[in-house]
Amino acid sequence: MGHRTFPSSPLATILSLWPLGLAFFGYRLYAAGRAQRLFRTSGLVCFGVAGLFLAQNLPYRFPQFDPYHGDQGIRPYQELIDYANDQGALTFWAHPEQDRDEKVSSGIPILDSLTGIRMKTSPYSEDLVKAKRYTGVSVFAEGLRHVVPPGGVWDQVLVDYVEGRREGPTWGIGEVDFKDPSFPITSTLTFLFVKDMSKASVLDALRKGRAYAVHGPHVQDIALESFTAEAGDETAGMGEEIEVRTPPRLRFRTVCADTTKGDATEVRVIRNGLEVYKDRRVGGGIDWTFEDPSLKPGDRVYYRLEVEHRTNRIATNPIFVMYK
Repeated sequence: MGHRTFPSSPLATILSLWPLGLAFFGYRLYAAGRAQRLFRTSGLVCFGVAGLFLAQNLPYRFPQFDPYHGDQGIRPYQELIDYANDQGALTFWAHPEQDRDEKVSSGIPILDSLTGIRMKTSPYSEDLVKAKRYTGVSVFAEGLRHVVPPGGVWDQVLVDYVEGRREGPTWGIGEVDFKDPSFPITSTLTFLFVKDMSKASVLDALRKGRAYAVHGPHVQDIALESFTAEAGDETAGMGEEIEVRTPPRLRFRTVCADTTKGDATEVRVIRNGLEVYKDRRVGGGIDWTFEDPSLKPGDRVYYRLEVEHRTNRIATNPIFVMYK
């Protein structure tokens, strides 16, 4: 938050030039004390101190935000998001529901026994509604309670977009805080739909929401092979928008690698934060279809999927539909 790349505070820049006043005072002392050694010495000391502080304050640029003036809300983070966007970067909020309070060792036992260093990270899912213009958010695993459920924070942000209160949509990804074997790196995966195996295609898929996230102890047991919205000859996939003049039809195919236990796969269709379709079936590869006859001309909606198989979960990015 104190990086000098960000815009500085003009007032802080002006105030940082205060040593010039001390230098002027030193000059007056030096000039007035030609016959008195004490004045000349004091003037030189003032010059020296002023020079030190002028060097300390270089380059006279100070961030708008710092850790010393209380809660500054979403503003420091919005500044970072806007800066990243200007540089063509992507921004994703990480673990929005993480609640961590831990004591960090300084490496000196005596100090740790007296005070130690405490680090606290509070959940911040409400900031997702306040912030603008970011690319996406982690929906798994630290988004299971308030972000990804129907009507949750993610849906609030997406509804803001389809109703014109937000410039762009917010995409969901999966992440894992990988630091030791208790956090298997395969417990959460993000699947991208790409044109080829290049860096450019991966970044393009992340930027445009052609992705879904899966979380669970055996994420390899469940996959989403396809998810599209169709009307006539028009078809759209995740992250895309389609204009229709007839009720849209959703098609999606789930694939389960292990069906020996006969566990069912459950699919839910979420439209603008509300569950509008739910079904359960058993099978290795299942083709699902849902047609929504409830739309009226002028409606703009989005559809996203939630899939559960055993304790594994899938959350897709939305497809947007404009009913003409």
